[in-house]
Amino acid sequence: MRGIVFSLISGAAWGTYGIFSTLLARQGNSQQTLSLLGIVTILIYFAVVTAGKIHVLKKTPLRDMVGITLGLGVSNLGANLCYAGAFTNGMPAGVVSTVAFCNIPIVMILSAILFQNRITRGKLLATVATLAGVSMTLQGVHSTDTVMIRPIGLVYTCLIPIFFAQFSIINKYYIRKGRDADMIMMFQGIGGLCASILIFRAQPVRIFRELAELACEDISVLWFAAGFCLIPEIICYAAQQEAFRTVEPAVFSICYAVDPVVAAVLSYLVFGQTLSGIQIVGGMTVLLAVYFLIFTEKRENSEKKSSHIKNPLRG
Repeated sequence: MRGIVFSLISGAAWGTYGIFSTLLARQGNSQQTLSLLGIVTILIYFAVVTAGKIHVLKKTPLRDMVGITLGLGVSNLGANLCYAGAFTNGMPAGVVSTVAFCNIPIVMILSAILFQNRITRGKLLATVATLAGVSMTLQGVHSTDTVMIRPIGLVYTCLIPIFFAQFSIINKYYIRKGRDADMIMMFQGIGGLCASILIFRAQPVRIFRELAELACEDISVLWFAAGFCLIPEIICYAAQQEAFRTVEPAVFSICYAVDPVVAAVLSYLVFGQTLSGIQIVGGMTVLLAVYFLIFTEKRENSEKKSSHIKNPLRG
């Protein structure tokens, strides 16, 4: 249950990303600055946390450090590039976001193969309900421009759930291997920052220069930046790693689907965007799917414990 709670916290925290990024963009912050701010925040936070576990870091083989840095770095970079490619080639935002959640069945299948996690009827029903709910919640979310949809945009869109699934599986693999969850995120941050600098010639110092210039005009930009760093970055990823310590990747992904529900509600409250009936039904469907998953997981765990008590010599 603890893992499910942290999964929900992670998804809800990420649901604020669009709110804070929109507020910062309206203040004049560029997309590159927001992307870098997120990467640098994660790197600094988890580096500080990992600093207190230097003995764990010393015991980590170099090959694992390189594997985590490259594996999660590529996953993160690939997902971001595909998001950008999909939107710039005319794909509607609602469609892109819905397809992104198709990582759930991919993660479920890979977890069954690699980690021997069972594919239960409860998980399958919760997955179908989650995808239906997310699709309804994102109704009315369209591209903000008039770019014609190009075939390459569809290709980019279909690659997004693959990169998301790759991230979940690699993350869980190293946690199951005994690697520290916070250390994993630190190396992921290193990979993301190096990729941004090498591929996009990003300048981390630009973040602070741009924020300082904008703060001179309106101090509220610093409050928005603080909220951006704290909620959809630190809280989201810290809760994510806590969840991955105990729950299966597929369970995490289903619970994480509260993200668009939170985003839709906050968009209505903060920006006055329309919240239609179909979106409300979609949000309720996602929440019911999560509740159903929690119920079936608790029942399955209870049955396992009962079976083990009756047959203490079984595997």
